[in-house]
This record gives sequence, C-alpha cells and structure tokens, in this order.
Amino acid sequence: MLAEAISKRSKPLHWLAAIPNLLSLDAVAVGVCWTAVFSGQFAMRSAKPYELAVIGLSIWIVYTVDRLLDSRSVPSSGHSTDRHRFHYRYRYILLAAWFTAVTIVACLTVRFATEAQLRWGIIAIALSIAYVISAQLLNQIKTMVPKEIRAGALFAAGTTLVAWADISASAMPSLFITTVLAAMLFSINCFSVSALEVDVDDRQGLDSLAHRHPTNSRLVQGALIAHFVLTIGCWVFAVVPNLIFICLAASNVLLQVHARGFLVSRQRESKDNRLASTSPAASLADLALIVTPLFSQFVFDGFAK
Repeated sequence: MLAEAISKRSKPLHWLAAIPNLLSLDAVAVGVCWTAVFSGQFAMRSAKPYELAVIGLSIWIVYTVDRLLDSRSVPSSGHSTDRHRFHYRYRYILLAAWFTAVTIVACLTVRFATEAQLRWGIIAIALSIAYVISAQLLNQIKTMVPKEIRAGALFAAGTTLVAWADISASAMPSLFITTVLAAMLFSINCFSVSALEVDVDDRQGLDSLAHRHPTNSRLVQGALIAHFVLTIGCWVFAVVPNLIFICLAASNVLLQVHARGFLVSRQRESKDNRLASTSPAASLADLALIVTPLFSQFVFDGFAK
C-alpha cells in the first residue's frame, strides 16, 4: 500500500527509506529525541512518557494537517512530491488518524500536564496554528521570514517545551540561547529538505529559501559552517551544556555530509530526475538529527557512570 505511493521506478530500499518521511515519523523521532535531551539538561530530569507522547503526537499533528492541506493541489498540479500524492490518496485514513491523535493529546494533557506545562502548551498551540496558517496563505508570497525558518523556530519551541515549563530562572538565559541554536539547526535541516524539492516549488510558484537561492547547496554548507562556529563559541563561554553541544555539533557535521552527498549531486542531475522522489533523501536528513542525540546520550551516560 505504501509502496504504491512511490514511483514505479523505485527500488524496495528506496521506498522503504521513504516511509518515515511519508508518514512524518522521522520528524516525530527527531522531536522526541531532542525533547529528552533538553529535559535532561535543563529540567534536570528524564522526560516522562506522557510528555514524550504529547510532543511526538503534536509534531505529527502539525506536520500531517499541513501536508493534508498541501495535498489538495495534487489533482490540478502537474508536479507534486510523493509526500503530497501519498497524503492525497490516503487523506481519509490520515484524517481519521489525525482526529485520533488530537483526542489522545487532549486526554493526556488534561490528565497529566502541570499548570506550567498548560501555560507553555497554550503558547505552543498558538504558534502551531500561526505556522499552519502562514504556510498555507503565505507560501506563494515572498515573506521576510521564509518558511524554513518559521518551521525550524516552531520545532525548537516544541522540543524545548518541557524544559521551559520546568526550569529555574537562573538557567533561562542559557536555555534561550540553546533554543536559538537548535532553531537555527532545525531551520538549516528544513532548508536542505526544501532544496531537494526546489524544482517542485518552482513549478507550483511557491516561495522558499531554497527557491530564492539557486546555489542552495553552497548556502546550506555555508550556513552549517557558521552555525558550527557559533555553537563552539557558545560552548567555550559555557552557555551551552556539554551534552547539547555534542548533539548540535555532531548533527551539524552529519548534515554537512548529507548536503555534500545529496544536494551537490542533485543539482548536477537533470530536472526530470530531480522531480523524482525526494522522500528517502529527506528521511536521511532527519536521521542525522535522530542518531546524534541518541548516541550522544548513550556515550554521555556511560562516562557519567
């Protein structure tokens, strides 16, 4: 069933790698992993199961509703991504799953959330609604803040939500700076994925940071270098905790490898090839943000013992 959503030219490993991106599971995994890291470093405790469930499901809810709305253009569009075609074809199943996820999040929040989490959660909901509206209404307009930056900022706000709701006042400046660094990294990740689909955006008349910069592979690599230097500077001045520095720096390096491997080669391909499936490459970009917090946490805990 999932394989049918991928191009017939795709090989089994190709569509298997595409599944996490098609179902937005890669974004959920990124959100859960980074939530756990932020909670451990700033809230000084492990994230509770309900907190991880709420964050993970909330990310899936935002991604899925945005993609379902985007998929409405599939019948009239001559060019669309596998992700859009998948959400259009299975829109009723996904819509039922979406309402189920919203219900579960509401029940978990009412049952377990603290007063502080409810306050921060309301802010996160407002930001999520604003993002979805802006993504649907402003994507054809050249805005001051491109969609990749808006998405990265929202993602950082969501993954640090538990930390913000359970942190001492003295640690807030450090958390703020770390959140900004995370937002930059997530935005660059969104930029790299957008660069993979820039030809589709061009055909549909959609604006994006990748659309504005034809040499997007160089810009992605340059942005990663600047982010790496800034992250090191913040760590040297003890603004960023050691574990989060390792996560940010390692993710940066893996995204640099991804950019050099996929974006550079993709720009050399013909347009017909570039309009083919981008989901596997997008999944690998998110994998860079999943592996690093998992591995770093494992190694960090090992040294701590």
